[in-house]
Amino acid sequence: MMPQWNGIALGALAILSGYQQFRIYRIRRESKKREELFQIVTENAADMIALVDVKGHRLYNSPAYKRVLGYTAAELGGNILL
Repeated sequence: MMPQWNGIALGALAILSGYQQFRIYRIRRESKKREELFQIVTENAADMIALVDVKGHRLYNSPAYKRVLGYTAAELGGNILL
């Protein structure tokens, strides 16, 4: 009687594992879509958009900084005064 339960448990684990893999795939796909949309918006916006971490380090500067201020992303790479 014991080997039958082992088979059921292994089958359930296989199903759970497959479901988790499917969820991970969906999350990654949605994340990629959002990242692409963010890139389209920030690369084409007239506004100067910057992402900054909690320590004030610039993580991203939109191309509008170059168009408006004349500074490249590399030139703006330092800290922002908070």
